[in-house]
Amino acid sequence: MANPAPKVNLIPWDHTSEAHISRMLAQRKACGWAAAEVVPSWVPRAEKGLKTMFWVALADSLPDREPLLQAHKEKYPDETTPLHDTASSLNLVPREPSGGAFLPIGHVAVNKEATPDLVEYANKLLPKEGVLTPNPIQPN
Repeated sequence: MANPAPKVNLIPWDHTSEAHISRMLAQRKACGWAAAEVVPSWVPRAEKGLKTMFWVALADSLPDREPLLQAHKEKYPDETTPLHDTASSLNLVPREPSGGAFLPIGHVAVNKEATPDLVEYANKLLPKEGVLTPNPIQPN
């Protein structure tokens, strides 16, 4: 069975790049959650390997890529300038960035441990009963 073509690409966030930090702030403001955490919390956590962020970009092979990108640009006019793959490490592991341009339509994070902002948010989302974990999420 052949592997299907990817629909998105994940590109590491460069916590040392002003362009990447500015775009992350714009996306966090657009979603309405944790924009104030980006510089004082996320950048230092990324420097310590405790937070790994990836940009989500539509794959070149996606058939409807261009209309989807155009719709994103129209909805988020502050996000029309492409970024470049410049992250020289991923979770403290050196990597060679491609330098390629991409237009992120979102982002995802992998945290090494729970943080207070995530704990509060996750606990609001979890039902009081029927959750597989017996206790609410706790920060380390």
